[in-house]
Amino acid sequence: MEGGKLSDKYQLLQLIAEGSYGEVYKAQDRLTKEIVAIKRFKGATKIGLPSSFVREHYIMTVLGGKAVPKIIEVLAH
Repeated sequence: MEGGKLSDKYQLLQLIAEGSYGEVYKAQDRLTKEIVAIKRFKGATKIGLPSSFVREHYIMTVLGGKAVPKIIEVLAH
């Protein structure tokens, strides 16, 4: 996973969903033009990731499979 700024790498196209922990956006990679989903966590800081992200990342890694989204990278926003 790489670091960087969200707006440098992705163009947010549309808000898909909003919940207790953050928002999910449809976005496009500015370089590859690939359509991706971006999840922005409320309370995320440059110092560290929220524990909810760490738990979600672990669950996604353990479950795997086509129906589970793959985390490509983590960016500061």
